[in-house]
Amino acid sequence: MNGFTQPRLIGEGLQLRHATEADAEALSQINTEIFDQSVGDSVAMMVSGRHPTVGPKDFILIEDVNHSHKIAASGAIFDHLWRYGDVVFKMGYLECIVTHPDYRRRGLMRNVIEALHTISTSKGHLVQTVGGIRWFYRRFGYEYALDGPGHRELPLTFVPLLAEGETEPYTIRLAQEADIPTLIQLYERQCAGKLITRLRPEAWWRYHISGQDHGAFSETYLLILDSSGSIAGYFGTWAGLPWGRRYVRELGVQEGVPIHAVLPSVQRYIYTFLDDNEAAFGGYPPLSIQFDLGFNETHQHPVYELLGGGLTRYRGWSWYVRVVDIPGFIMHIAQALNQRLAASDMSGYDGDLKISFYRGGVRLFFERGQLIKAEDWASPEIDEGHDAAFPPHTFLQILFGYRSLAELRYAFPDCWVNRKAILMLDTLFPKQSSWAFP
Repeated sequence: MNGFTQPRLIGEGLQLRHATEADAEALSQINTEIFDQSVGDSVAMMVSGRHPTVGPKDFILIEDVNHSHKIAASGAIFDHLWRYGDVVFKMGYLECIVTHPDYRRRGLMRNVIEALHTISTSKGHLVQTVGGIRWFYRRFGYEYALDGPGHRELPLTFVPLLAEGETEPYTIRLAQEADIPTLIQLYERQCAGKLITRLRPEAWWRYHISGQDHGAFSETYLLILDSSGSIAGYFGTWAGLPWGRRYVRELGVQEGVPIHAVLPSVQRYIYTFLDDNEAAFGGYPPLSIQFDLGFNETHQHPVYELLGGGLTRYRGWSWYVRVVDIPGFIMHIAQALNQRLAASDMSGYDGDLKISFYRGGVRLFFERGQLIKAEDWASPEIDEGHDAAFPPHTFLQILFGYRSLAELRYAFPDCWVNRKAILMLDTLFPKQSSWAFP
């Protein structure tokens, strides 16, 4: 069971229910109207049961039973496995959140999102994330707490061309299923040192290489080969986006291969692809390569540094994060926290740490430098009785390494900590970059 079973009338002839395969065309249509055709095609594929992990039961919709069951609003939640350091946790990713213009300003999306949260909880998701409209998802308990896909755009005029008579030092080919072990190794090399990453098992790679339909959520993975035919690296692109751009979603190389050596060959390959496939981009002339490689303003992908002044810089947005059971999540990642504590000046700590969220809070218990318990807790007084205080949901920013404690204290005058808490929180929750693509 997924926690939401029976259709429910919510007034004015509107009914909230799960999608079925019969809704594939209608859901595709509303997503095409709100987003674009590629999103609509992807939704149709998922709702029709042709996706290996996403199906109609992962979609919630509101239909107007008085107007030919027209879809008024809908949304979906996808199952992901993410990692906090080396600790795997289940995450629910909200996507395809839409309301038809004729039905806006009625509060329908609250019904959809609450139903999706119910499904998410029943699936054992400890965390939910979503990317989208500024501020909007704060209404549902979300906080910006993860680095998003800020990108850099390179005009095609900056792509270095081969000199006359010069041969391409690296060639590109599509990845095949036989390449999956190498792709996993290259991907894990990119994840090293990041706090939050997505776990990609072999089945994930197999689907993206040979099982997916092309649409907004499809990617193409390619290998970079040296002159001997050995795999030097890989990169991933979105399969077919309009506006004359090609998106590079990730790019990594083998140990011992300098990334600056392979980058020009990758640029020239994409340049040629754009030039040869103008029709696939809505008839737009080739314009640019968009490097959508993540990381935050402090920890840049090396490609951004290499391309330097040729890049147009876009900060992008951050991921919203929601954690309902903070004590439960903290205990789930206790292994990672205890490793940090053991390597710090606070190793061997005995005692507790009382953290107020002004409306509720959490209390952590430690024995011999190990976190042994976390529980919901409320300070008896709003301005005393605790070691640290964070405005509602802002604690998520240090929990996920998005901001440092010092940055939160600077930004929020009502973020308060005592001396012990400064040492403990800096040790347990240091700022650290993540690479969390959906």
